Amino acid sequence: MNQRRRYALALVAIVLVTLVYYFSQTAVTSEVKQVLAPALVSPSPQAVLTHSIVVAPRSVSHPLPDEATITQLRSRAKLNLSTLYTGQASFFADYNRYSTDLVFIGWTPSQEQMDFKLGFLSEYRPAKLAVVNGTEEDPSRLDSDEFLGGDDLYQYTKSAEPINLFDYEKFCRRGCTATKTSYEILVILPLGDSGKVDVWSINQDKKLLQLWDGVTGRALRNSELK
Repeated sequence: MNQRRRYALALVAIVLVTLVYYFSQTAVTSEVKQVLAPALVSPSPQAVLTHSIVVAPRSVSHPLPDEATITQLRSRAKLNLSTLYTGQASFFADYNRYSTDLVFIGWTPSQEQMDFKLGFLSEYRPAKLAVVNGTEEDPSRLDSDEFLGGDDLYQYTKSAEPINLFDYEKFCRRGCTATKTSYEILVILPLGDSGKVDVWSINQDKKLLQLWDGVTGRALRNSELK
C-alpha cells in the first residue's frame, strides 16, 4: 500500500510540475506579444496619410537660362523699347508733345508671346487730346496689357504674366510717365523661369538704361542704346 501511495504522490507531483511549467510559459508569451505588438501591427491608412503629409517634397530649382538665351531675351526687350522711341519721336513731330497712349503712337509688341512687361505707371492727359480719323487718343492705354485681346493674338509667357509694373516703381527717376517735353517708360524682363528679372528704361533722349541686372542682382545705369 505504501508503495502505491508513493506512486500516486509521484504522479500528482509530475502533473503539478507540468501545469506550473505550462502556465508560466503562457504568461511569458503573452507579455512578449504585448511588447512586440506595436512593431508587428501594420500601420493604418490614416497613419500612412499623416506621415506622407509631414514629409515635405523636395524643392525644384529653376536656374538661369544660358548666356545665349539671356542675350536673345535682352535683345528683344531692347528692340521693343527702340520701336517705342521711334513711335514717340514721330508723335512728337506731329503734336509737339509726348503721349502715354502706346496704341496711338503706333507701338505694337515685336512678338505674339510677350516675354516681358512694358509700360508707363501713370497717364499723361494734356488739355487737348489728339484725334486721327475720328479716333481719339486714350492716355490710359499705357502698358503692354492693352494688347491682350479677345482674339488671343498677344499673350504673356508664363514668367511674364504675373509681373506687376508698380512693384518696380522705385526704379523710376522721372515718374515713369510722359509730359510735354519728356517721357520715361519701363520694361521688366524675366530671365526664364529663374524668378529673376532685368529692369530697363528708355526716355526721350534715346537713353536705354539697364537699371537692374537680374544675373548679378545689381543695380546698373550704364547702358545706352546706340
